Amino acid sequence: MRRRVVIVGMDGLTFDSAGPLMRAGFMPSLARAMESGASGVLLSTTPPCTAPAWVSFATGCNPGKHGCFDFLVPHGPSGRFRTVSSHDIRTQTFYEIVAASGRKVVLVNLPVSYPPRLAGPENVVITSLMTKGEQAVFPAEMLDRLPILRRYRIYPDPDIAANGTDAEYIRDIRALERIRFECARALYQALDWD
Repeated sequence: MRRRVVIVGMDGLTFDSAGPLMRAGFMPSLARAMESGASGVLLSTTPPCTAPAWVSFATGCNPGKHGCFDFLVPHGPSGRFRTVSSHDIRTQTFYEIVAASGRKVVLVNLPVSYPPRLAGPENVVITSLMTKGEQAVFPAEMLDRLPILRRYRIYPDPDIAANGTDAEYIRDIRALERIRFECARALYQALDWD
């Protein structure tokens, strides 16, 4: 029987906040996953920021070794900055190692995964923060194979963020997370992944 690995990471979520919510019944799926799987606390990076922390997770290296220290990196001689991308990662990621060993990888919403470092139709990447342009699903053919992926969104609706109420914005974030989950479930069920 082939064994599969699913890794679920939640940026900024601590067991101090998630534990009481799970015990109160607010996060039953996460509670079941933790009961049947393995979990642990990851220490953050220095600096404790999303981009370098997730790259550290993906590489097993600290920012000094993988090269990503923030969402922005200096660019050009005039002190300008550009957003960090997967091109800035100076070391190999665990998912590249897994793919190089012949295993099939699916990444969903992993920060600093754009542009994808995985090639081939057997590996699927839905990028996250710092995606340039409209395409977030790679390879693009996956949009035809699993049309639900066309509904995937990286960001909440900026119009609601700017002009809506807090309640509307929260509803939009919840809708965004629901569709992300539905897309991940569709990938999980339809693909032969490792």
